[in-house]
Amino acid sequence: MTRPGTRGEVIRSAADARARAILLLPLLFGAVSCGSAATTFLRVTGPAPLEEPAPPCGEEPVVAGDAAEATPVPARGSCENLLQAGPRGLDQPGPAIRPEEPRPPEAPSATDRRASATFPYIPRRVSCEEVARIAREAALAEGVETGLLIGVMRVESAFASNAISGATAVGLTQVLPWIGEKLACGDLFDPRSNAACGAKVLARWLERFDGNLVSALSGYNAGNGMPSRAREERRVPKNFQYVEDVLRNRSRFLRRGCTAWDQRSAR
Repeated sequence: MTRPGTRGEVIRSAADARARAILLLPLLFGAVSCGSAATTFLRVTGPAPLEEPAPPCGEEPVVAGDAAEATPVPARGSCENLLQAGPRGLDQPGPAIRPEEPRPPEAPSATDRRASATFPYIPRRVSCEEVARIAREAALAEGVETGLLIGVMRVESAFASNAISGATAVGLTQVLPWIGEKLACGDLFDPRSNAACGAKVLARWLERFDGNLVSALSGYNAGNGMPSRAREERRVPKNFQYVEDVLRNRSRFLRRGCTAWDQRSAR
């Protein structure tokens, strides 16, 4: 009579017999697919053990049993790659990366239309005799004094028909473009049109301040605010120097004519 084994051996034998019986079921009935058999086998034997995480870089994995004496193998090349990549405080620094050198700006070519260009200002002077003829016509049409209009032209542009100020005033009498458009003055770079436009503006300032030359000339130069405040405060306007220059050139023209600006006779 065979001596029965221990309880553990009995249980292990029963489990093995049960597994063999389950594996033989597809052969007996022929109705179970490979996928079903594989699923049944996984249910019996249990899931595969999870892979242990790789140890930190620089540490050897802990191995139990007889495998403890085996040579440790780096985890999927992580440590070797890190040691070669550097630097991050490791022993071997990685390859140095040169920053991209800035490219010098390209010089504009001779045919580049976007290249900026500056041209010197060359004044187109109108002779005093021509200015006097133009001023007489414009002053007569607007009812202002010829000498006063010539004095304005001399101070404003020095008789240069293409003069442009920082405030974009244009021409002999330095009329602002929006005023010229409002008064329908035409081409402000044309001496005759510009003189006629300046005479219109000057006549309006004289009418506004009842013929007062100081206030009218101050308004022509700086607008309505400066002469109006000066009249309210009973003082001369702050741009009185401009007024004085216009009146001085007016007086010169009335006394000497165009010879007033001749270099040989000018004082």
